[in-house]
Amino acid sequence: MDVHNAAQRLLEVMEGRCHCGEDVWRSVLNREAVHLQNRNSLPVATELARNALRQLEIDGIAVFPLSALAGGNSLLDQLIEQMNQAIRAGSGKIRAQREALRSGDEHYKDYLVQLDLTPDSYLPYDAPPVLFALHPELLAIVNAYQRMYTELRKLEFWYTVPHLTQRPRYSQLWHRDPEDMSVVKAFLYLGDVGGESGPFWFARGTHRGDLRWRDPPAIRRRQTNRATDEEIEAIVSRERWVVATGSAGTVILAATKGYHRGGLATGTDRRLLTATYLSRWCRNVQLPEPVLGISPDAHDAVRFAGRFTERSKVP
Repeated sequence: MDVHNAAQRLLEVMEGRCHCGEDVWRSVLNREAVHLQNRNSLPVATELARNALRQLEIDGIAVFPLSALAGGNSLLDQLIEQMNQAIRAGSGKIRAQREALRSGDEHYKDYLVQLDLTPDSYLPYDAPPVLFALHPELLAIVNAYQRMYTELRKLEFWYTVPHLTQRPRYSQLWHRDPEDMSVVKAFLYLGDVGGESGPFWFARGTHRGDLRWRDPPAIRRRQTNRATDEEIEAIVSRERWVVATGSAGTVILAATKGYHRGGLATGTDRRLLTATYLSRWCRNVQLPEPVLGISPDAHDAVRFAGRFTERSKVP
């Protein structure tokens, strides 16, 4: 275990026992980001944004249409077209994964194909996936929830390959994300997602309070980091489970320290864009390509969110 992971484990133990680990993480390790948020935050200006923030704080999940954000309809059209281009370019990879599923020869997440975001080896600021992930109205909700400026650390097109008889495994089982003390992820459906397309599931309220620290026995003993429906039902009733089906353009914001799962597609494929927002203190996750050309007129929080990748090498 490296120093960062050891420090995070210590913070989690502190939070679970004396509820001070997150305070140390926020006010000490991320004090600059907290100060910037307090001094110059992106405004949570619309009723929809305020409702989404409230749902994220209370339930750990908020769902709303991309069309509710400024320029959302046009951005969705661009993203769907870019996703279609990525599917065409990655057709061989998708075909290979489909055959692997049919053969029953299981490999790690063989149901999920990560496709190229752009045809280039870098991510320009005006690329549709980046415009979504760094959309000021979306980032405002994320930063207000975290009470600090956050950084964009992952941005991926996901294509989920359906198969009728696959058994749930890996992220198709209930889990909490390990990257940081607090994690927010955005998922944007780029095709209709029904019950047979592997929708995102979330157990409301497991991101905070006592439920944040209640785990099935095997997870509590660190024998595994995944749980079945039956194991999670012993902690939080099914009435509190959210099944986030939706049409293309559905945005899901989730505090993924809460229990969640997804990607068990048994009938139709799932197409989505996912973005991960982490604290500057976290050093375990970063974009493989730099974001280039962030506008000098962009809000400080937008520039901060992309600054981690600006330090990467430029092709």
